[in-house]
Amino acid sequence: MKKISYTLSFQTICTALLFLLFSGCNEEIIELENSPFQSSQNKTLKFATYGDFAEKAAELNHMTNEQLEKWCSENDVISQELLFRNLHIQESLHEQQVIHDFGNDVELDQLVAEGIDPHSSFYYQLIEKGIIKEVEEVDGSTSYKARIFNPVYMSVLNEEGLAIINNELYCFNESGYKVIHDCDFNKIPLLENICETNQELAITVHNYELSAKKGYGHSFDEHKMREETSRKRLFFQAFFHAGDEGVYYPPSPGACMGPEFFVEAIAQKKNIWGDWVYRNNYTPIDKVTASWDHHYKLVDGDLYPPHEQYVTVNFPKTSPWTYDTFNGMGYTTNHLKVNCNPGGYWYCPPSGWMIDECDVYNYSFYIKAENYPDLTFAD
Repeated sequence: MKKISYTLSFQTICTALLFLLFSGCNEEIIELENSPFQSSQNKTLKFATYGDFAEKAAELNHMTNEQLEKWCSENDVISQELLFRNLHIQESLHEQQVIHDFGNDVELDQLVAEGIDPHSSFYYQLIEKGIIKEVEEVDGSTSYKARIFNPVYMSVLNEEGLAIINNELYCFNESGYKVIHDCDFNKIPLLENICETNQELAITVHNYELSAKKGYGHSFDEHKMREETSRKRLFFQAFFHAGDEGVYYPPSPGACMGPEFFVEAIAQKKNIWGDWVYRNNYTPIDKVTASWDHHYKLVDGDLYPPHEQYVTVNFPKTSPWTYDTFNGMGYTTNHLKVNCNPGGYWYCPPSGWMIDECDVYNYSFYIKAENYPDLTFAD
């Protein structure tokens, strides 16, 4: 029999309200003050630009649980990030209750024999809603993660994964996102069966799993690093997609790109069932740095012969960036996720076209966490 000795202190968690009583659809437009977004519609946040959308996500991700809870309540939205963080709390409370009922020296075999579920009911609610998915690890254990492909955006997406950007309705999912260009909410039920761009319906599909556009030169697709023991681990990933997407819609036809580039650092421990979970009292990550260069090629069709030039988009400027608790930039954490540039929806002039894709080069990533060796990834 495998015996596990595990001690957790009970914590009074009074501020983690889940807002699950809010439901339904409200057509009223609510004006919001002092915010990068313009309003909310149908409990969906509305932003003027993709830059505002990304900027607000970064701001909200650095909020404490209490600050994020308050912000969501004030703005009448239930964000996926709020639900994800509350899940950490509910999973911990569920485990603490089991330890309280069976004792600190509870045996894993006993839990299995008793049929004690390793998860809270809230865990299954979020799986059913499509907000999280369960991941089976190599050693047979499990973990959970956000279902949307870019977890940075969870803080500005509602439960359905929706946001309005520049009067276009974005729906984020596991493989990318779909854009309803006329912002018609009645088209949402159609999205499940639309797998590629449909100009007749004015819906663009960005699928990062199916696309072969992985970047060129020194660009990478996805890189993961981890340092792991039997009970704790540090995980880092950098995801880059070059994003050559073809046509876009009025005011004039042309070419566009939808690149995505983000990094994520995670620290976890195993619970009494031997599965990986987030612990609010386990926050070893204290420093992450990143730097890189990027450009893409644009052909100007107004010139003869056509002129090629390298172009960069430097707003918002994200390279280099540093998260360093020793310099007063925040608290130690167990989950840091940041968008990098290039990212978003790029257009080129109607007279030109893009060739190749984005090239990310001269990149360097570094992560430091207590009681772990430093991790680095560079070209």
